[in-house]
Amino acid sequence: MMRIVILILVVVCFVIQTSFGAILYGTENSAGTLYQIDTTDGSYSVVNDQLPWLQGLAYNSSNGYLYGSESGAGSLYQIDPIDGNFSVVNSQLPWLEGLTYNSSDGFLYGSELDAGSLYRIDPIDGSYSTVNNQLPWLEGLAYNSYDGYLYGSESGVGSLYQIDAIDGSYSLIDDQLPWLQGLAYNPFDGFLYGSELGAGNLYRINPADGGHTLVNDQTPWLEGLAYVPEPNSIILIGLGGLTFLRKKKY
Repeated sequence: MMRIVILILVVVCFVIQTSFGAILYGTENSAGTLYQIDTTDGSYSVVNDQLPWLQGLAYNSSNGYLYGSESGAGSLYQIDPIDGNFSVVNSQLPWLEGLTYNSSDGFLYGSELDAGSLYRIDPIDGSYSTVNNQLPWLEGLAYNSYDGYLYGSESGVGSLYQIDAIDGSYSLIDDQLPWLQGLAYNPFDGFLYGSELGAGNLYRINPADGGHTLVNDQTPWLEGLAYVPEPNSIILIGLGGLTFLRKKKY
């Protein structure tokens, strides 16, 4: 009997460990297409190909929606990650290139490419304030929920920066990366993922030192990147029936 109980516990623990994860979403450069991307091999599928040209992409863990900033316009959209249906949040923002969500304060953060500016944005109505207007021209932006910092990739060069979300102060991590356009943090493996400017290359990046490896060189030209957690409950079958296990927020 004891052996049976131990076997059940081992199986349950295996399910717990392998069921948690996140799905990478990306928007295609100069196209209104939203993709789901498998970061194990870089394979992808289309979610919706009728969206605005989204340059920045972020996932709001408090309401389960994606947010996108439109290329060449000051528009912010709320997007359903299941089918890509979207609605306008605000059409009077700066032209945001990078976009990310900070789960510790509940705000979106966006970078304006041609101004070196970082903005703090309310996801409810799109109202915003300037955090810092003396930054490098950041194209990709990601929030690292482990260390609480923003990370940004500089336009036109292979530089990666760590940024304080409170005042926008920053430090250089590495200046020998590819020209990264999209940037996202995966809280389940601790790596950043970046898409290369003008190429279908997707990279896995160590946020500590910028060390990186190529995941796939056959993806679309991805502009915005964001991670969305897989469904936050799984079913475990045990002796007592069905048990629902909830994952922690991040």
